[in-house]
Amino acid sequence: MEMAKMSESEMVVLGQIGAAHGLRGWVRVQTFTDDPETVFKHPNWVLEKNGQRTQVKVESRRPSGKYYLAKVDCSNDCDQAKSLTGSNILIERRLLPNLDEGDYYWTDLEGLNVVTREGFALGKIHHLMETGSNDVLVIRGQYKGERKEHVLPFLPDDVVLEVDLKAQQMTVDWDPEF
Repeated sequence: MEMAKMSESEMVVLGQIGAAHGLRGWVRVQTFTDDPETVFKHPNWVLEKNGQRTQVKVESRRPSGKYYLAKVDCSNDCDQAKSLTGSNILIERRLLPNLDEGDYYWTDLEGLNVVTREGFALGKIHHLMETGSNDVLVIRGQYKGERKEHVLPFLPDDVVLEVDLKAQQMTVDWDPEF
């Protein structure tokens, strides 16, 4: 079922549909959440592919090795499942739990402008990575006329001094030469 577009700020990407699995319409699900079960706590998904959004209902799910498999109501055979490959899985932001002060959803940090405490612009947060000890910010920008990628640990009060979501800016204690 096609649906009207909601603004980007009203929707959050929780995962992506991977390859088709079997002949009965099952698909592999890649989750972008700490707990893979989180995406399944919301049985009504919006799938987005090539700018088109479709509302679907998760009929069933099961773990399969290091992946999860899902059966959605619009996919009953292998061809239908293949057509979903690459679709982002979105839910409405209002369905997410509220976070404590100083905690952020990665989607809210991606795209923020990053400046040093001295006011030097490092670039924008391209994406974040999870490591064993702390999350890492990947910032893409310009430095002395060249494209530069900075990789900074997300350490509040040590490296990350301030996050201002309204101003779309993060202030960090970091040497631009790194």
